[in-house]
Amino acid sequence: MILKFNIILKIITFAAIFLLIDLFFTKFFFSKILIGNLENVYSQDLQNRIPNKYYKYTFRKNVEFLSKYKDTIYKIHTNDLGFRDSSTGNLDRSQEYNILIGDSFVEGVGLNYFETIGYKLNEINGENFFLNGGVSSYSPYIYNKKIITILSNNKNLKVRRVLLFFDKSDPIDDFKNNFHELPVEFSLVNEAPKYKKHLSEKFISLLFFKKFSNFLEEQLRSLKYRYQLTNITNENFFSFSQNQVNAFKSIGNRKSITNWYTNKNKWEDETKKNLLFSIKQIEDLNSYLKFLNIDLVVVLYPWAYELYDNNTAQIYEKFITRKFVEKNIKIINCYKSFRKKNILDQLEFIGQSFQFADIHYNNLGNQTISECITKHLSQS
Repeated sequence: MILKFNIILKIITFAAIFLLIDLFFTKFFFSKILIGNLENVYSQDLQNRIPNKYYKYTFRKNVEFLSKYKDTIYKIHTNDLGFRDSSTGNLDRSQEYNILIGDSFVEGVGLNYFETIGYKLNEINGENFFLNGGVSSYSPYIYNKKIITILSNNKNLKVRRVLLFFDKSDPIDDFKNNFHELPVEFSLVNEAPKYKKHLSEKFISLLFFKKFSNFLEEQLRSLKYRYQLTNITNENFFSFSQNQVNAFKSIGNRKSITNWYTNKNKWEDETKKNLLFSIKQIEDLNSYLKFLNIDLVVVLYPWAYELYDNNTAQIYEKFITRKFVEKNIKIINCYKSFRKKNILDQLEFIGQSFQFADIHYNNLGNQTISECITKHLSQS
């Protein structure tokens, strides 16, 4: 009994000494490299994603800063409108522009600027005609308020059209933020909490354990999806490409949002009602822009789950298209640009076009939607 107690005591003592040494080295050495940078990026985000009393939040004007999305750190430059741009500086007011407005898809979270929709459209069209007004977590109530505020405060800004990217998260964000109560002004107090270290950021050994656990989890998920693919296609377990396997990691992402569209009862009882509120915000914006002789065009684009579940996608497409047509609002539907003829080609394209295990497009995805938009604009 005493021997057993001594062994347990030695194990506890060893673990305590190990963690103390780990804590010391992490705090005074490794944290400056591994953690200090994350704190710095978080601080830059707090300083440069600022509140706005008219449209809740925006980017600070004419700044360069680092932002973080998941495990990716990317750089943001803004112009004198507070829009994400290729560099800081004032816009040429003699130039005519198209404004892009949307949420994280348009901002280009996790992407360098040359990979974003704004850059792609400018590159394809040869000149800098497109301005990126998108910011993560925006929704139609904010789109409406931001565009009206920007145009009202910049009378010398020449705008030909506004391209509004209508996202699956939009009606959910409008609903969850209680925008149906129509707030007149937003608070200018930044309520974001201070950076909080996780245990894996206090102990280097726990960080390595976390990374290793994540690696194992990803491998198990890949095996599960390969097994799922064999049932769908009757192909060999090892014959599938990594893109086809990774596609399922994007398809299954953000189920808290996709459930609003895939759950038939929720779709009928809640989602449609929330969509109507969001569409009303876009209708109001369209009326405002018509008075200024500025075209509004709504861009529709697919999430990964819609490319896999075509029936759900068609129900949404039919409903939303009919509503915009009823309101006499122009649309560009880019679903076809992402669709492939057979399931394996479709999964391959999803894996190629979306960020890993995420809902957002990567460089290729943004190239695809930008080519779709350019094609439609050239025909109008």
